[in-house]
Amino acid sequence: MRRSLRLSAAIAAAALAAGVLPSVFNSGETSPAFAAAFGPSNVVVYRVGDGSATLTNAAAPVFLDEYQPDGTKSQSIALPTSTSGIQRRLTASGLS
Repeated sequence: MRRSLRLSAAIAAAALAAGVLPSVFNSGETSPAFAAAFGPSNVVVYRVGDGSATLTNAAAPVFLDEYQPDGTKSQSIALPTSTSGIQRRLTASGLS
């Protein structure tokens, strides 16, 4: 069950990344930020919040963190937190 849940989360994160990455913008920038392709054996983690602030029911930024099999972080992709033109925000609640 646990392995199935992790695999489902990884597949969902990869699908999300495939649909979102072409239009990802860093907050405050006007040009797109393109991420490197995910490695074939790497794990992608959907992270809510920046890791320093306590999570609440308020909207928090979302990141896709890619890790190599040895645990080394390859990249961290910040998903949009504001709407600008065709770009839509993706935030999540930390407690629900």
